[in-house]
Amino acid sequence: MARHLLNRQKKLIDKFIEENTHSKDSIYRTVSVFTEGRHSLGIHDLPMELYEKIEAINDTEILYQNIERYMSDKCSDIVYS
Repeated sequence: MARHLLNRQKKLIDKFIEENTHSKDSIYRTVSVFTEGRHSLGIHDLPMELYEKIEAINDTEILYQNIERYMSDKCSDIVYS
């Protein structure tokens, strides 16, 4: 059985991504829609405190991979939509 992120976990990640994303209009000035010129956001960009909050909600053996995949998908949606 696949283990997926819970909605509460996704909301925390979504908030982090939103806070670290520029408007689409600024992409020409900053070269990237993400803060600090990043081309995407991944689990390594999450503050440890946020990761621990996500982990406390529902820790699974593949939590790390699920977060990385979710963030990658969200960032792709932002960049290519």
